[in-house]
Amino acid sequence: MNKSVYIAGAGGHAKVVIDIFKEQGVEILGLLDDDNSLHKTEVLGIKVSGGLDWLEKVSKDDHKVNISVGTPSTRAKLYDEIASKGFDFISAVHPKAVISTGAIYGSGCIINAGVVIHPAVNIGENVIIGMNATISHDVRIGSHVHISPGVHVTGEAQIGSEVDLGVGSVILPGVNVGNNAVVGAGAVVLEDVREGATVVGVPAREV
Repeated sequence: MNKSVYIAGAGGHAKVVIDIFKEQGVEILGLLDDDNSLHKTEVLGIKVSGGLDWLEKVSKDDHKVNISVGTPSTRAKLYDEIASKGFDFISAVHPKAVISTGAIYGSGCIINAGVVIHPAVNIGENVIIGMNATISHDVRIGSHVHISPGVHVTGEAQIGSEVDLGVGSVILPGVNVGNNAVVGAGAVVLEDVREGATVVGVPAREV
């Protein structure tokens, strides 16, 4: 595994990613953010080197990237932009996450402490899984998804791409959540959620 990384995004979520990479022993070369006011500042001792154009100065063969931004649509946009520059992504996986050897996750994911991922789970690229979330057996999750802390996705559920699952929400077995959908904090999803919909409440209802 490549042991050096640039982190795209210098907001609050960068602190989480920095902490995970330090736990993994990965060298953090700098933070990248297109907000000029953040340049030359630091987050937990890591300097904001510049914007994404900074990547034009470094070797794409020797360095990888991780995206520390929570909003799924923004994560997807940044992922495509960075990939177009020829860079590969590295996942940040906290040592206190429990991941079955029978689970698969793509590049550029962020898997926090306390996460439990069961066998036969397939997770796409550039996915955030917040602390203490659980992903049960045979679940499929698309790319650029944000799974907030304390979420429970139960067996054989299907989560599309660029989905945002709010804190403490529960997806019941076999439920399909469509691409770009939003599930509100604490919602209990009993039935399928159409693409682009927002659902809230117990049981969850579209708003």
